[in-house]
Amino acid sequence: PYGASTDKYKNVMANNLMMWEAICLGRSLGLKTFDLWGREEGKGFTRFKEGYNPKVIEFIGSWDLVINKPLYYLYRIAEGLRWKFLRLKARL
Repeated sequence: PYGASTDKYKNVMANNLMMWEAICLGRSLGLKTFDLWGREEGKGFTRFKEGYNPKVIEFIGSWDLVINKPLYYLYRIAEGLRWKFLRLKARL
């Protein structure tokens, strides 16, 4: 669901090309640090990030600032259903 990847074209490894191009762009601009922001143990995107041999720096974390509780509640339900759908789709 993240990184514009699909199981059908996983062998193309477009995510790696996209990451490499971002790294090259940063270097061409004279940047020294590439912040991949956030990690969650055992998650696929974390494993992807760890493939780039990162220097892990711990910060305090992030939280949602809820402005509209009813709308946020609906969002959380929709997000949960989305993940269930994606997991079910992956099994088919």
